[in-house]
Amino acid sequence: PGIAAAWGRLPALGGGSVFLEVQPDVPETWSASMSALLANTSCAAGISPGLSVTITLWPIIEADGQISEFIPRPAENLGNEALVSCIQALRSQMPPLIPAQDGGLAIVSDEILIIVEIRSTQ
Repeated sequence: PGIAAAWGRLPALGGGSVFLEVQPDVPETWSASMSALLANTSCAAGISPGLSVTITLWPIIEADGQISEFIPRPAENLGNEALVSCIQALRSQMPPLIPAQDGGLAIVSDEILIIVEIRSTQ
């Protein structure tokens, strides 16, 4: 209701070890779950109808897949600080991601960027 969100992922260049056995990833259902979560907030309240905003999030993913925090990405998110802060505040409600693995064990990693495009539909 009022917003549409598209979520994607990219490897984070320059973060952590590039020699992981399994890179962190986004489960197939994560995008739909996050879009539903975002639709029930006022995070996109400042986006004018018909316009879209793209932001980049750099999460630190714990071994259990939960996001413990986000590393600031000010250059990519310039002018959208309130939206980024609002989404970051939702991290405890976010479904888990697929954590990185090294030596067969899940480990903490920051080697993924999450891109979200939020469009106002009202």
